Amino acid sequence: MAFHSFILAPPFTGDRTYLHGADIFDGIVRHIGGAAADVRLTLTVASDCAIEVSEDEAAPRMPAESCGSVSYLDGGIRRQLRLRQRRDLPICQRIPLEEGSLIEGAVFNRDSAAIPAGDAPLMRRVTAASLHLLKTLSPGSYWSIAEIACSRIPPCRSAASVTLRRLLGGRCWKAIASAPDGIASGTILLARGQPRR
Repeated sequence: MAFHSFILAPPFTGDRTYLHGADIFDGIVRHIGGAAADVRLTLTVASDCAIEVSEDEAAPRMPAESCGSVSYLDGGIRRQLRLRQRRDLPICQRIPLEEGSLIEGAVFNRDSAAIPAGDAPLMRRVTAASLHLLKTLSPGSYWSIAEIACSRIPPCRSAASVTLRRLLGGRCWKAIASAPDGIASGTILLARGQPRR
């Protein structure tokens, strides 16, 4: 089946002036469909404008505008997509969001959490829980999403558990999310960075 490029323009959430990585991931999943497998989103630059998603070979060769890539299996065929910032399409919408509302009812341990079912997409809630854990483990540090990967697309609003694993001496952490059936359903790679709005 032919792939058609598309534009992602989710609203800013909370007081951010850049697109949240989990919102980008959810937008891509909605477009490629729940039958996709082994989905991997890699983000290289925070984007404060809409993102054009196109097939790798069709992507314009403008490295300065590149902000990431996507890889996934579609009917056993590996597809590679490129993410490109569209400066001509600024984000005009904002959703006031209290991050704590995403993890209401979650039970936290030192490096893990049990997250109840909720209205927000699963990977958005997993990200919020992971950041909550990191703020406890490393107060005063700032974190950005470098990668989100799912071996299978998790049910959007299901419950989940998440466990953090320290990488590179704590410069990165991997959040491993599991659905209630115990099968690993996704990972998020978080990198220590500079504060940004």
